[in-house]
Amino acid sequence: MATNPSITDLWNLETIEISDPVAVQSAAEEDAKAISYHKSTVRKEEMNGRYNVALPWKQPKSTLPTNRQVAEKRLRSATAKLKKTGKWENYDCIFKDWEKENFIKTVDDGDNGHFLPHRLVFKESLTNPVRPVFDASCRNGRLPSLNDCLYIGPNLIELIPTLLLRFRLHKVGIYADIRKAFQMMGVKEQDQNYQKFLWWEDLICERIKVFQHLRVVFGVSSSPFLLMATLLYHLETQPEKYAKTAEILRYSFYVDNCLVSLPSLQQAKTSKEEANHG
Repeated sequence: MATNPSITDLWNLETIEISDPVAVQSAAEEDAKAISYHKSTVRKEEMNGRYNVALPWKQPKSTLPTNRQVAEKRLRSATAKLKKTGKWENYDCIFKDWEKENFIKTVDDGDNGHFLPHRLVFKESLTNPVRPVFDASCRNGRLPSLNDCLYIGPNLIELIPTLLLRFRLHKVGIYADIRKAFQMMGVKEQDQNYQKFLWWEDLICERIKVFQHLRVVFGVSSSPFLLMATLLYHLETQPEKYAKTAEILRYSFYVDNCLVSLPSLQQAKTSKEEANHG
């Protein structure tokens, strides 16, 4: 649709798709800081092989408000909708499963820290007809949100057309994905206090329970960067004997989905075994 730009717009470089060099440099500097911070803080646990990452702070944590009241208001609104649609138990089961898998834990200091309100997303599924999405952009008045305080990080995700073209190169195709990819990464203990959320003790919905995310949260602006940066770090630090498979996988991921093609079935089997071992 054609538009009639104002005189002010005509003086704006963005109108003709020219960016201010200072703004571009600033974004590049922020991306570089996010990468450097991730490399200096990512750790692999010896016991289970899980990676732990730190949230990439660009503002002090102290600037985040204690926003329990906002989170509680949003909780009651979501609960009313769940009751109305008959999906409360489905939603409750998700948090129970997360607690069993040690993705979240209950905490006692209910008023301290920062809370992530959650909203409902309905989908056509017999197993999970509804799921929570956490709002890390939620502000309390003019105070900053969690997303305001974090570097987003550079986009490290491969382009879909590039992945598909590369997939057409060879005869044997492999598709795989990482189970619950974001929740496979732990968050440093000192950052978990800024990933709290509220839910109920039981179906009566009278007593509120405070949870804390122990893993990377889908909905936080830095999460896609943390996932891809950690995945690339994992591939870059593989032993030399797995270097060829690691190099193939490096350019084969779109978020948590992997798409690879190889010349022969034997090469595909070898790559699969090495990928599982790594």
